[in-house]
Order: sequence, then C-alpha cells, then structure tokens
Amino acid sequence: MSTSPVSGSAGAERYFFTQTMEAQFLKAFPATDPALLAAYREAGFDVKRPLPAYEYAIWRRCLTVQRQHFFPALTVEEGCEQLGRQYSANYLDTPIGRAVSVLLTVLSTRRIIDRLGRVFRSGNSFSVVTATDEAPDAVRLDVNDVFSESPRYLVGMLERGFLVFRREVSLTPVRHEGDAASFRVTWR
Repeated sequence: MSTSPVSGSAGAERYFFTQTMEAQFLKAFPATDPALLAAYREAGFDVKRPLPAYEYAIWRRCLTVQRQHFFPALTVEEGCEQLGRQYSANYLDTPIGRAVSVLLTVLSTRRIIDRLGRVFRSGNSFSVVTATDEAPDAVRLDVNDVFSESPRYLVGMLERGFLVFRREVSLTPVRHEGDAASFRVTWR
C-alpha cells in the first residue's frame, strides 16, 4: 500500500452531502444563535433551505465559523479536534450514520479501519483512505483530505467514533501536506 499521503482530489468536484452538513452544523452544536445561523448562511449553508450536497469550500468556511463561535479560546488545532469529536458523536444519529453503524459494530478494529474510505464517502464525494500495517495493532492511515484547517479534526472524529463501538484507538498525525495527511493509528 501507500507509503505517503494519498493524492488529493485536485481538479475533482468535492462535495459534502446534506446528512454530513446537518450532523456537523446542526446536531453536533445546535445552531440556535441567530448570528451563527446568519454566518452559516453567509458562508453558503442556509439551514432553512438545505441542498442535496455542498461544495467543499462551503464546508470549510462553515467549519471555521463554527470553530471560532464555539471554541474561540482554543488553538486552531484544539478547536478542530473538538469539532471532530462532536461530529462523530452526532453523525451516527443520522439515517446514513445509523446504517453504517450496524455494520461496524460487528467488525474488528482493523476491519473498521479498512472500511473508513467507504464510511467517509457516505458523507462526501471525494475521500480516499489507505491503511498500511505497521504492527498487529498499528497502521499508517493515509487520507487525501483532513476536512478542516488541521489534521486534529480527524483525530477527534476517529478517536471519538471508535469509542462508540467500544474500541479505543489513538491517532497521531505523522505528516500533513496541503489537504492530505498520514496518521499512525494504534489500538488495544
């Protein structure tokens, strides 16, 4: 498998699907503050008029708005990690998330990691993920996109997501270039 981050989606259309937008921006942190809703709308996401999919740039703008609104005192990295944790906690409450979780509950940690690309693609149009074994309980995970300003978003999202399935994993970013990143993933 790959020994460096998988290539990005340069030139390809990148979209996040509605259930992903709703999980991050409406369920993870219920948006009731009129100023926050206006900021989302200005960034391209009108919660009262949902679309089937949203351009990548809209996701990124809304994620920055959300991080600055809910975690203004944290560093970008810390705020992104918290956003990822909250996203995982709420994505599984969406119809697609519930369907995905049925399959994942019966799989081993390593097999879940093998399916992360498909899991990510249930929420967007562009994710590419590869896993390379490093030890019986460790892999190098290469992703073509970290979805945010920092790879810590995926750290929070995946560490929290695995806890839902009663599995403890640890992600350590080892490389970050543009949107792509590599992580060392270990588990018990």
